[in-house]
Amino acid sequence: MNYKGILFFLGIYSLLVSFLSVLNIFYSIYFSFLIGLNSYLITFLISFLIGISFCYLGNKHKKDITLPEQVLFIFLAFILISSLFSIPYILSIYNIDLLNSYFESVSGFTTTGFSIIRDTKIIDEPLILWRSSSQWLGGFLFLFATIGTIGSKQIKIKPAYLLSGGASGRNFYNNFNYNFIKILLIYLTSTIFVIFLYSLFNLRLLDAFNLAFTTISSGGFIPKYNLSDILKNDLQIFVVSITLLFPILNFFLFHDVVTKQFSFKKYQEDIHLLSLILILTLFVYFFINQDEGFANVFFAFTS
Repeated sequence: MNYKGILFFLGIYSLLVSFLSVLNIFYSIYFSFLIGLNSYLITFLISFLIGISFCYLGNKHKKDITLPEQVLFIFLAFILISSLFSIPYILSIYNIDLLNSYFESVSGFTTTGFSIIRDTKIIDEPLILWRSSSQWLGGFLFLFATIGTIGSKQIKIKPAYLLSGGASGRNFYNNFNYNFIKILLIYLTSTIFVIFLYSLFNLRLLDAFNLAFTTISSGGFIPKYNLSDILKNDLQIFVVSITLLFPILNFFLFHDVVTKQFSFKKYQEDIHLLSLILILTLFVYFFINQDEGFANVFFAFTS
């Protein structure tokens, strides 16, 4: 078993957690939320040291890990990253115990959205942002695992043919180098675009960040108890509905449109899906529930 090769990739994942810790540190300092600042500093130091140490241990070792080692790597990544994300919950002032802290971080990282926090109003904004960050990173690593491992030519299942545009050879290290940068750039660009779009339609910047992290990752966390506390008019609801389509379409769709590689034959599933959503929305709006606004009906289907 190539444990040092696995450690190298775990180290890279740990460094992503330290990057997100920096985001929370800057936010806490800028808006003077200094009560929980130490928890993000500690998370940054731990994740950064683990990341650097693991990368150093595995750097000069063979990095072309086999398929069983890739599966073990994904399993260990879920345990490690969830543990790192639980640190701010444990060190917060809200008396969240170890088990509940780990549950919250796992729920975020797996983008399921189950939460032990009943009322987000009692939680400080940096911790809400941290919670959203966990599902954003979880969504990215899920995509990467799907494209890099499940979508490889070694596993002949449907996702391999729905996720076009990634390297899928037999050398995992070469795939990692190619896919990681490409997927991260598309994922990050999509997130920034959604944040900009929300801000353009007068969503509060922090709500735009949290909601974008949720939307892009298909996560279950929202920054407020009810979306009606964030979305105040039909136009905002419609815009959010459009962005909810992003993660259910082929991940490389917008990339191929921008780079002029799009072809209708290649994205037939996406065209059928969009057509189905539009037909169902119009059918319900005109024939079943005419009292409900179009934006609300559309949101019901996309969500």
